[in-house]
Amino acid sequence: MTWAEQWRRWPAMVKGVVVLWVAAVIFVSVRVGVQSPHRQSVYPVFYEAAQKWWQGEDLYLKSALGFRYSPIVAAGLVPVSWLPEKLGGILWRWINVTALVWGLLWCCRRGLPRHCDAGLAAIIFLLVFPDALANINNGQPNALVVGLLLASVAAVMDKRWNLAAACLAVSALFKVYPVALGMLLVLLYPKQLGWRLALALGIGLLLPFVLQRPEYVRGQYRDWFAYVWQENRQVVPVREWYRDVRLIAKVWLGLDMSDRAYKLIEILVAAWMAGICWVGQRRGWGMDRLLVAAFVMGCGWMTVLGPATETVTYLILAPAATWVVVLTFANHRPFWERGLVVLAYLLMLSVHIAAWFGGRGYMTLGPQPLGGVILLGYAMFWGVKMASRGPVSPALSERGN
Repeated sequence: MTWAEQWRRWPAMVKGVVVLWVAAVIFVSVRVGVQSPHRQSVYPVFYEAAQKWWQGEDLYLKSALGFRYSPIVAAGLVPVSWLPEKLGGILWRWINVTALVWGLLWCCRRGLPRHCDAGLAAIIFLLVFPDALANINNGQPNALVVGLLLASVAAVMDKRWNLAAACLAVSALFKVYPVALGMLLVLLYPKQLGWRLALALGIGLLLPFVLQRPEYVRGQYRDWFAYVWQENRQVVPVREWYRDVRLIAKVWLGLDMSDRAYKLIEILVAAWMAGICWVGQRRGWGMDRLLVAAFVMGCGWMTVLGPATETVTYLILAPAATWVVVLTFANHRPFWERGLVVLAYLLMLSVHIAAWFGGRGYMTLGPQPLGGVILLGYAMFWGVKMASRGPVSPALSERGN
């Protein structure tokens, strides 16, 4: 069957979502091509870092644009930086959107979060679209990161352990905190994934020493560790804070959460998530149930409890939020559950609507972390509820009361 014949067979809704995504990518590409490379774009950060890496210059201490990623990211983007800056910015966005679409499609085909026909897959893509558009527009790598995370759970579902480890490692080398999902998956499949993920991360961390002078690379790692460790948004005005639970505590409760308290909460919640996954596996959960639970909770932790969550970072949580919304409706959950997860999704969506009207003050109220907390809390509550029951054979997609 040709592509034209397949297109004619697709429902109108599916065609509409495909057109929406394609039109958005074309529009952003044209905008990048005609406007200044620095307008609504973080690609110049990567462009500058790649050129500095190629020339053996400092990436962090003298960076005018604030490069905060690992040295291998700068090294890997050198070929893109050889292109004219505008063309490189367009290609960079295509790489990101391709990774996201690949990950989402693969999960839909593998029955994550449940068996998907074309219509349900279109709904998933539609719900993810607002967060995806914001990231594609400004060139943030969150689309690449979450696409790789989606691909990693789909690869585990297919028992393609090498590919799963590679996807997890690349995402972690970009953002570090995707290691959280990697650790949950290693907990579930230690023999298959443990050594592979460690090897992939090791290769990624050592590869820069092959691509540049060792003494230069050692210095860049030292500066990178110092940069990441010393960054503290809590000492700047609240409007510049990261969008996590600390913002909610400050704005809604008037509490200044200390670093020690925040790290303690991070550890406790991570341990709780790991316990749910561990108990669930021993209760006989199917692989799809385990992977959806790990993905939703892992992405929730990375955002509302992560070390560096900005407004656009919530794309990492968008597919997980979409999965939870789809499951609660498809499984005919009680009205209050459906209302709760829709509220969580709408809170995160509302930031993009407010941005159209310059609503920076609204963003400072923390609607995204509030929605993320609701979503993560619901997922953990549901996980505990399911884990407390006896052995089960149905997948997560099947209804349970």
